[in-house]
Amino acid sequence: MDLDVHDRETHTLYAVSESRRSDVPAEVLGEDFAGTVVCDGWTTYPAFSSNFQQCWAHILREAEDTAEKQAEGEPIYHALKNCTSLSRLGWRAT
Repeated sequence: MDLDVHDRETHTLYAVSESRRSDVPAEVLGEDFAGTVVCDGWTTYPAFSSNFQQCWAHILREAEDTAEKQAEGEPIYHALKNCTSLSRLGWRAT
C-alpha cells in the first residue's frame, strides 16, 4: 500500500494505491505535469519531472544515518538539523 500526497495552491489530493507503480504519478497528475515534485527519492519521481526536490525529512534521516557510520558526516548532520530547528521557528533565508 502506498500513499501519495499531491498539494496545489488550492487543493490537496491523497492517492492510495496498491503498489508504488511507476505509472501512478502520471495517472494522478497527468502526463503534462510541470510542477515541482517533492518526495522520498523514489527513482520514478525524478524521471517524471525535471523539477525535483527530495523531502527534507528523508534528507535529514539519511544525513543522520551517515553521521552514525562516519564521523565526517556529523557536522553536516548537525548543520542540517539546525536548519530544521530554525525553519520550525519561522526563519526564512533571504
